Amino acid sequence: SLAEEFAKLYMPFRVVISGNAWSGQIADLFDYRTAEYDRVNMLIANNDGSPEASIGLAMGRLARIPVQRSIARVKDGSAIDLQAYFTDGSKIEDFTDSWDAIDALGYTFFRTFTGRSGYYFTDDKTLCKSDSDFSSLARGLVMDEAVLVANNSLTEELSDEIPVDGNGNIHPAIIKSWQSNVENDLINLMVNALKLNGAEAFIDTNQDILTTDTLAITLRLQPVGYAKQIEVKIGYTTNLQQ
Repeated sequence: SLAEEFAKLYMPFRVVISGNAWSGQIADLFDYRTAEYDRVNMLIANNDGSPEASIGLAMGRLARIPVQRSIARVKDGSAIDLQAYFTDGSKIEDFTDSWDAIDALGYTFFRTFTGRSGYYFTDDKTLCKSDSDFSSLARGLVMDEAVLVANNSLTEELSDEIPVDGNGNIHPAIIKSWQSNVENDLINLMVNALKLNGAEAFIDTNQDILTTDTLAITLRLQPVGYAKQIEVKIGYTTNLQQ
């Protein structure tokens, strides 16, 4: 609720909270993929076996990576070197066979990879349905930055005069200027920085701005994709030319 209220004030933020009360029984875990808390991530793991999750560790990783990047990105290296635990005090390895089940409920914890040392974040899921546009922290943080960029760009135009043509429609020159300004800001600050694949602004000229004093703008953002799962088909062949 706090995050949603701040978002209305153009001060958006995302939350990582500690899942302290897990008993160690998977059946006791609530299925957060049925919830609607798309600004919140829940971490249920740490590096010391205490009831509190390693929130500082997650925040440190988020602080040093760009907004579009998942904290689970393997190329960024392991988050913990020696031992990792769940907040019920059990070792991560104690639940190896249940990792998928815990992950499917929307929780974040640590995992290992064969042939690699250390422990890695499983994902950056938020507590909402998997088909939500903001089902991950990264997708949400990108949108938050885009909102801030667009708000800063368009605040410059607030309460400015809007010329209209003889039919009362917004003058085409104004449309082109406003679209160009906000698009350029998004492209320069986010697309060129690889935080977005693309950005587009659209303003309908057929708006009754003389009566409403309101100019509606549509911004379309194309996010980056994520290889969260990699499927490989492998086998022998007698012919490599095919």
